[in-house]
Amino acid sequence: DATAGLGRDSVILLGAGYSVTMIEENAVVAALLDDALTRLRAEFSCAAFAANLSLVAGRAEQYLPELAATGHADVIYLDPMFAVSGKSALVKKEMQLFQHLLGHGDDGSGLLDTALSLATYRVVVKRAIKAPPLASREPTLAVSGKAVRFDVYALRSFKRR
Repeated sequence: DATAGLGRDSVILLGAGYSVTMIEENAVVAALLDDALTRLRAEFSCAAFAANLSLVAGRAEQYLPELAATGHADVIYLDPMFAVSGKSALVKKEMQLFQHLLGHGDDGSGLLDTALSLATYRVVVKRAIKAPPLASREPTLAVSGKAVRFDVYALRSFKRR
């Protein structure tokens, strides 16, 4: 999860049985995630669960090449901050605080390029349902829900195990 944020998507992926490395560049958010991870590991019933979750504080563009070199970048997941929608309804309170702290970021094209060049099998990008594809790059396929869409960039077939 190259844009860990609050870690929600990472926990969902972890719950589905995947090993997840969270990467968060904002120092405050990374410290909050680190505290949450420490508490998770201290909870006896969650220790094994937390063993498959790690955190890197820093820029994904700098860490992803290192991760890919070890062969541990099968799928790279990106959830860049959604742009302001222009609608009158506000986002949820925790996201309002998050947007105030972080802003809306850049267009994500550099991170997408890095992810596409380093992922082994897929890059998945979470987008607002009506948002254009990240960096105007059309995905291989898109999976849409009510409020979000997951753009999937297939790079090669998964190995059968």
